[in-house]
Formats: sequence, structure tokens, C-alpha cells
Amino acid sequence: MPRLLLLLLAAGLAASGCDAFNAKRGTYTATVRGDERFDLRGSAYLGGRVSDEPPVASILLTGLNQPAIEVLVPAAGFRAARYPVPAEARATFELDRYDGAPYVGTSGFVELASVSATRAVGTFSFTAERDGQAVTVEGSFVAEAD
Repeated sequence: MPRLLLLLLAAGLAASGCDAFNAKRGTYTATVRGDERFDLRGSAYLGGRVSDEPPVASILLTGLNQPAIEVLVPAAGFRAARYPVPAEARATFELDRYDGAPYVGTSGFVELASVSATRAVGTFSFTAERDGQAVTVEGSFVAEAD
């Protein structure tokens, strides 16, 4: 539900002529191989807590008219560490932020090399599946908070 509210707010600001993503932003690069094939680069956003049960923090990797990668890691003790997917981190790959059918991470990792209240630096490599299709998503990011 918080993601939906954020998307609605961004759409409303965009409709009003404001750039909803004109915030401080980091960068990322990623490759997607398998049933889909992409070489991606774009903006990396370090979000706040998106859920309280369990507490998780969000890292969103996306660009204008591009697929999106979202990583959710434990917010309690948010620190530099290697988080296995899906045991400790949730990772998804979405062709379209509004199609509602993401590829969901089934194995792999998200590694945060450096973390602060306003920045997270890391790498990821995970396999994700959707309706019998599979992709491998690998990359790195420097995510910035607003």
C-alpha cells in the first residue's frame, strides 16, 4: 500500500508539471538475461521504511520508460552486509511499474558495501521468476535518499 501511495503521488506531481523525481538521486547499472534481455542504467533511490511488519527499507532502481528493480532489506539494524534472496532480502524485476506482475527473486544476494542514513552502495545478483519464465539480474548501485 505505501508503494501505491508513492506512485500516485508521483503521478499527481508529474501531471501538475513538477518533476517528482527531481530529488537527489544516485545511479545504477544492471544486466538482465534469460527470458528478458536488458542493459540498464538509471537512477537509484534509497527509500525509507516501507513496512513495519517486518520492518524493511527500499532501494528502487529505475529510469524513465525503463524496467525497474526493487530491493527490500531489513530496516532494523540497516547495515553493510550480504543479504541472501529471498531469505533476508526481497528482490523484484518489473518490466512496467504498473503491470502488477513482477519477476520475484528466488535465489541470489544483495550486498550492501556501505550504508548511511542518506546513502547505500552495493551490488546484487539474483534469479527471479514469473509465470514459468526466469531472468538473472546483476548490477551495482549508489542509492541516495531525498
